[in-house]
Amino acid sequence: MTGPLHAGGWQGTDSHYAFLKMEDSETQLGTAQSDVTSIATILDTVHTEMRSAQDQLRQSVRTAETDGFTVDDDGKVTDPRPCPTGNADEEAQEDHAVRVAVMEGYKNCLFSTPVGAGVAAAYECEILRTSFT
Repeated sequence: MTGPLHAGGWQGTDSHYAFLKMEDSETQLGTAQSDVTSIATILDTVHTEMRSAQDQLRQSVRTAETDGFTVDDDGKVTDPRPCPTGNADEEAQEDHAVRVAVMEGYKNCLFSTPVGAGVAAAYECEILRTSFT
């Protein structure tokens, strides 16, 4: 900004104070540009992490649904299969207990996972899935 004025030979008391003011403005603009660049980088990173978390959340929902659970729009996980009755055999009761534990694991994956831990959640859901199948 001040380069052409310096090259043009502008001199005098007014020029001295004007150059000081313009150079101060140039410094502030440079700082602002640096800040904006940093903010853009942060927003790009957040966008990437949010996209990844969204993809992993969708994958967790698909996995839970593949395993026979229902996931509603609010993320509530339920098991539509009937509970065994009091006269059910021990194997049916054990299968139900496993389904309940797996369902709780899916609930934890879908509700308790911060964005930054999306990979860990997907891994946890995959462990649950493989232990169930």
